[in-house]
Amino acid sequence: MQVTVGTLESLGRAPAGPAGAPRQPGGPSGADQARIDSLETQIRAMTAQIEQLTDQVRQLTNQRRGDTPPPTREAAIPGPRTDVPPQRVPGRPQADPREGDQIGRLIETDPPRGGPEQPLPPAAAQAGTPKDLYETAYGYLLQQDYGAAEAAFDEFLRRYPSDRLTGDAQYWLGETLFVQRRFRPAGQSFLKVIEQHKGSNKVPNSLLKLALSLEQLGQKDCALFNELETRHPNAAADVKSKARALKQRVGC
Repeated sequence: MQVTVGTLESLGRAPAGPAGAPRQPGGPSGADQARIDSLETQIRAMTAQIEQLTDQVRQLTNQRRGDTPPPTREAAIPGPRTDVPPQRVPGRPQADPREGDQIGRLIETDPPRGGPEQPLPPAAAQAGTPKDLYETAYGYLLQQDYGAAEAAFDEFLRRYPSDRLTGDAQYWLGETLFVQRRFRPAGQSFLKVIEQHKGSNKVPNSLLKLALSLEQLGQKDCALFNELETRHPNAAADVKSKARALKQRVGC
């Protein structure tokens, strides 16, 4: 939930869009509307998770009283995984430094993700629209069920490669991989946001997270910080402050 709150705060603090962006008379600009849509989607996903958690609490209470009603559809959704750490590892290199074009390596190599392919969760398989599937995937992320979230975001990107939520889904896929310490595929996911979704409001965050992923691989690319500073001067304050600290830490 802290990750989500931070994201919502960042979206709320983000600027209204570049100067001169066309505005509809009496309505928000395209950039404003995109942020509003993103907030509404995440709020709906959070609301769905609250309802699921409330139902689980009600069932546990009934079980303690000796009254066990049949499980509901929501109760069948997998709970949080216990085999992965829920918190991110501090950003320190944990691999031997390597030389060369690190961004090029991320583009050119696509190694296995280090584990068996996650089966698609039932709720994700039953999602009828792009928004339904996105909200289901985001809900698994809120539950810290990273395997289910990864599988659902992967399925979203496979089914709907041109949907307006694709950039956000690609970013959150990177987050699910990063939190599982799978830094190379996480970096690849963030890189796709940067290169394939240049108009997404997730690009500044993706630049920061790609730099963090490289650091965990014992690598660095100073051009990422330059791009963040020059092309995204209106990025959220927390993104810029974290990028400055990381830039100093890695020696750029």
